[in-house]
Amino acid sequence: MPIDPGPVRNTIIVTAESDPFGADPPYAPAFYEAMGRIVVLWGRFEVFLDAHQLMVINIARRFGLERGVLVALRRKTRQICEIYKACPVLESDTQTISQLMSEIDGVAEDRNLMIHSLVDGFIDSDPPRLNLRIIEHKKGNVTFKRLAPSLRELGALAGHIDRLHNRLLPLFLRALPLQEGYETVGTGPPPTPRQAG
Repeated sequence: MPIDPGPVRNTIIVTAESDPFGADPPYAPAFYEAMGRIVVLWGRFEVFLDAHQLMVINIARRFGLERGVLVALRRKTRQICEIYKACPVLESDTQTISQLMSEIDGVAEDRNLMIHSLVDGFIDSDPPRLNLRIIEHKKGNVTFKRLAPSLRELGALAGHIDRLHNRLLPLFLRALPLQEGYETVGTGPPPTPRQAG
């Protein structure tokens, strides 16, 4: 007579580990740092651009030009150009601000391509490259693109973002005293882009 072993118990042990960076090449951290710098520089720049937008909206109100705050970048840059063109105390800088806002829109497109892409790893070449896949949705059409920036190209984008910040600074400083209720603190000329922050 067979012996009844009783209820059968099966134990399954599953160990799941995630090591998303374990297979990365040794140069991968430099790419992650470069992408991080782009994110941080753009964030700092866009906060400064927002402050500039709010300031020129307030200046325009003194001249009967009522504008609401726009959030989308392209609308924001277009609005800033329109205010400069329509506001008598700002109009002398219309051409300069128009060129700068156009450049901001272009750099934003480059930044968006990189930041909103899927990382498919690395291309082990000379120089090494980050392999990015971009999926774009426009008017019901989906397109796929590839982008493979090197560290030098990522650094160039970060530098371009930083230069935009420095180019906006003198315009900001010229407009600052035009705000209602603005008072200067201290004496001497306003700081130049190199002296500021």
